[in-house]
Amino acid sequence: MHHRLAVIVATTALLGGALVAVPPATAAAPTPTVTSVAPRHGSLAGGTRVRITGSAFSAASQVMFGSLAAASVHVSSSTLLYAVTPAHRSSRVDVRVRTAGGLSAPHYADSFFYSPAPQVVLDPGHDGGNASHPSIVNRLVYAGYGRYKACNTSGTATDAGYPEHAFTWDVTLRVRRILLAHGIEVVLTRSTDTGVGPCVNVRAAIESRRGTAVSVAIHADGAPSSGHGFHVNEDSRLPEHATTSTRTHSRWVSEFLHDALVRGSGLVPSTYLGTNGYVYRSDLAGLNLTTSPTAFLELGNMRNPGDAARLSSPTGRQRIASAVATGLLAYLGW
Repeated sequence: MHHRLAVIVATTALLGGALVAVPPATAAAPTPTVTSVAPRHGSLAGGTRVRITGSAFSAASQVMFGSLAAASVHVSSSTLLYAVTPAHRSSRVDVRVRTAGGLSAPHYADSFFYSPAPQVVLDPGHDGGNASHPSIVNRLVYAGYGRYKACNTSGTATDAGYPEHAFTWDVTLRVRRILLAHGIEVVLTRSTDTGVGPCVNVRAAIESRRGTAVSVAIHADGAPSSGHGFHVNEDSRLPEHATTSTRTHSRWVSEFLHDALVRGSGLVPSTYLGTNGYVYRSDLAGLNLTTSPTAFLELGNMRNPGDAARLSSPTGRQRIASAVATGLLAYLGW
């Protein structure tokens, strides 16, 4: 006798001959679990898009950040969903997912930290209008250690004519996009790629503004074509008005960026300058005059065919930008 028929017959007998259909038993919905959240930090104002991984998410109805519900929830699969954070006071909260199976249990892996967003200054080298305004960019300005130098320059370019200012602007916007998605406040030293300047001393002043956690100058080099790779410029002396602590943090952020570039940018440490991609200089106003932790990057040699192809490619620039952002996030612990 088939199993379903046996159930009907047995039920009929128990109920005195009346045929009653008994629905098959259904398993209880599993309780969801959260195994990771990214990013792990977000703004007090809310609005951070958080990627949540785990299990049993298919019928997720709610995501909780502590005692507050997410502003929105998008379920991608049974193991992945996205939620936008609500506003919250500064604290650590558990990120918990609710389904018909219940609310995920709190766990160290679901920790999310609300804190004031750190401020990062990105300094895209040069500007698109510099070359057509020599009287402005050639004006001498103070560059630290008693040295004066030109307000700015037009930068270099690949042999095919792709200019450094366009490269630095594009990479900077890509880095900014990644940092903003992590809830970080980003300040740029210039707002377009069609202007003039600002001068190097003004850029250093922007990098030194109150509340800046870290600054990064983004450049590319124009060296002999036989050499390739990136290098990180570091100040060979203590910057004017900076503390030894600031200088130490500048070294740290340079190291985080160096390591991230090695792992993810597609570029290698410079084969033609410095030692393992580090170069020490005393002539860069952006390092001499800043009072915030600062790194000065040369992201490849635009005169080298291999580097030029990478720097001229949107895919190559995205890899470089992702590596820079990864280094900054690691330094910030964000």
